[in-house]
Amino acid sequence: MSVQRKPRITLWVVVALVAVVGLGATGLWLAGPGARPASSAAVVPEAAIQSAISVQEAFTAVAEALKPSVVNINTEQPETTSEIPAPLRPFFGPREEMRHSLGSGVIIDPEGYILTNRHVVQGAETVTVDLSDETSFPAKILATDEFTDLAVIKIDSDKPLKAAALGDATQAKVGSWAIAFGSPFGQEGTVTVGVVSAKNRQVGIPGMRGRTYRNLIQTDAAINPGNSGGPLVNIRGEVIGINQQIISPIPANAGLGLSIPIDESTKEVINSLKRGKVPQRGLLGIAIQDVTPAIESVYGIKEGAFVTFVQPGSAADQAGIKAQDAIIRFDRAAIQKSDDLVAAVTRTKPGTKVNVALVRNGKEMTLPVTVGRLEAGPAAEKVQPQKTRLGLTASELTQALVEQYDLQDFKGQGVVVTQVDPRGDAARAGIREGDVITAINRMPTGSLPAYDKVVSALKPGGSAVIFIWREGQESAVSINKISG
Repeated sequence: MSVQRKPRITLWVVVALVAVVGLGATGLWLAGPGARPASSAAVVPEAAIQSAISVQEAFTAVAEALKPSVVNINTEQPETTSEIPAPLRPFFGPREEMRHSLGSGVIIDPEGYILTNRHVVQGAETVTVDLSDETSFPAKILATDEFTDLAVIKIDSDKPLKAAALGDATQAKVGSWAIAFGSPFGQEGTVTVGVVSAKNRQVGIPGMRGRTYRNLIQTDAAINPGNSGGPLVNIRGEVIGINQQIISPIPANAGLGLSIPIDESTKEVINSLKRGKVPQRGLLGIAIQDVTPAIESVYGIKEGAFVTFVQPGSAADQAGIKAQDAIIRFDRAAIQKSDDLVAAVTRTKPGTKVNVALVRNGKEMTLPVTVGRLEAGPAAEKVQPQKTRLGLTASELTQALVEQYDLQDFKGQGVVVTQVDPRGDAARAGIREGDVITAINRMPTGSLPAYDKVVSALKPGGSAVIFIWREGQESAVSINKISG
């Protein structure tokens, strides 16, 4: 049963379009002494005004259509505080209070299924959903997915609810209209308008080193705290994203908002969450990157997912996949870039046996692989390619340097970067002190003489692929054109 709430003031952001029209002889002219009368010609042509009004009416129609489907989500969860002065804590101990948080959501099924962010409801002891008709319902968390930050909750209503239509984010283009709904700063029923300002953004998942939220939609439609979990819709009123976070130097909108895309992949996740099941994802256990011009020059490959690191004991390791392989096909899916492989592997059920085609030392080969299970926690994943030039000093791995740069976990052979020229290309590329260089252009650099020999052979204008070890993982940086 629903609970009738007290009346409240609902803030709707009105999208207004102001047209300035010269009133001519029949208009009212207000001006100071000596001012000339208004021109009889219209400042804005009538056709343009009507076109603008049509756009305005489209925004208004979308706002009215989505209003019953957008909900406000209130959560409570216990939180231990330490406000008691230290001398008194042995007598009173820490104090437990209920922390309240606010978010948004969207109804995706008339039976009361609501889509929102995982971070909106995660850890909540109680969840309350407020509808646009001033009624409130207790909600049950069915399931959450930390790899997409999506969650599905459910309320029980005595009547069918109005569900929003799920669209397809892959059809949205940069510059397409984007309309964000939600409760920023608790102001329920807020609508903001902008465009899709970029696509395929990737942002690291908090607490999960090496993992990223993938293919996020970037929009300049204002998103603020409280908008999380609300829908981002297109001009047709179809949900193409779930508002997730902002990129800003302050805790408020600065023109960069990110939304989780609604596409074939996330719809599969949503269907699993509605059934109360957390999606299972496949895992190879490798770090990969796109083929750069330098990699193409050195390895003779034009496309694929270039392997820079293989996790010991992983599915890839057991199958015989090695660093410097280029994966070009996974089961029946052609792999042209690293994103293709990530998508193909994660949608494969753990335990599935597939054939993986790859190029090694210029020769194509196929290996059978039993796909592992993607679990929460740090893991090897896609590594963004970097450009670099040699502008650094390397040293032998002495015990003193191992302790200085905390390299106790490094078990291989290499040379450690001890200095980086702040004006050089290496610094601009992100190479920093404490990185361990293990190979350059297929040649091991396990000692300083070996490193010097390889570097001295590099020619200005040529290409190089440098493997570095950092924080427990190996990755590759590319030099597409070596400086003189």
